[in-house]
Amino acid sequence: GMLNPWLLRKGYHADRLMAVGVPLCLLVLLGSILAGPQAGAAAWALFCVSCTFVALSQPAVAMAFPQALAGRALSAYNLVIFAGVFAVQWGIGLAVDAFAAAGLSTVASFQAAMAVYLACNVAAYASYMWQGQRHNVLQTLTP
Repeated sequence: GMLNPWLLRKGYHADRLMAVGVPLCLLVLLGSILAGPQAGAAAWALFCVSCTFVALSQPAVAMAFPQALAGRALSAYNLVIFAGVFAVQWGIGLAVDAFAAAGLSTVASFQAAMAVYLACNVAAYASYMWQGQRHNVLQTLTP
């Protein structure tokens, strides 16, 4: 967040960084799903680090509003994030249980649930990119 204004002055808008960085996160997740138990802690740590591109959306929200409204916008953003994280974690747990009830092994159940999570993320990213093209936001992809 502290670097966001500096990056913006250098031409690296949050939209541009997220458009380029999120696919890296999705590829790391795909690799971890395919590797299964062999992925290990290092792969999941890499996934967590590669997800930091999404964190750029928070300062972008604050910068999109006048200073007098930025606090309210961030409060609403945080509420949606916390509710969304809870829903996603709960949904992954439900999916693991559902795949296990369908007869998949524990490992396969987790892989299938994470594959559904990956598919949802790919769809969200595609929607983000499509919306950006509609609003000419992604012109920021080129410096």
